[in-house]
Amino acid sequence: MYRIYSWGNRCEALALTALTCMTLVSCYGADGILASQDAPQVREDVPKGSIEESSKSRMTSERAQPYFRLTEPQKASLIEDLKKIQLGDSRQQVEELLGRPWSDHLVRTKEKNKPIGFFVTYYVVKWSKESVNEKMDQFVLFRFDNGEKLQKIISHVPGVTNRP
Repeated sequence: MYRIYSWGNRCEALALTALTCMTLVSCYGADGILASQDAPQVREDVPKGSIEESSKSRMTSERAQPYFRLTEPQKASLIEDLKKIQLGDSRQQVEELLGRPWSDHLVRTKEKNKPIGFFVTYYVVKWSKESVNEKMDQFVLFRFDNGEKLQKIISHVPGVTNRP
């Protein structure tokens, strides 16, 4: 599926895997440390009109309907706004353009627990409330450094390209 060509790409793939694991742990509340001061901020509220829900979709199984889905106009607007974002933009600029992110994770080194940046996620489609499904979910992951400057955009949304 994905080919890893360089050490940097391997590190980013590892970071994405770690982010997925952190999301799972934080959702289940299995790690008391993670649930403390550096816990990721995950949205509990959802902006009006951003979930396509009906009484029928609530009655169907989770596999039949996604937990969260942007409407087509919202998706088109997000894709257009993403084109305006440049590497080096501040986190504040990104949030002013795209709105509040779905999740926000402080990333730390394993050895010294030193903060090295943030991963911020915006979802287009999310199939499960409790976990990340990299095959089915559609999302854009932003990597910011400690100075909150955008370093990388990792896209799992058709029509949105990755930016190193």
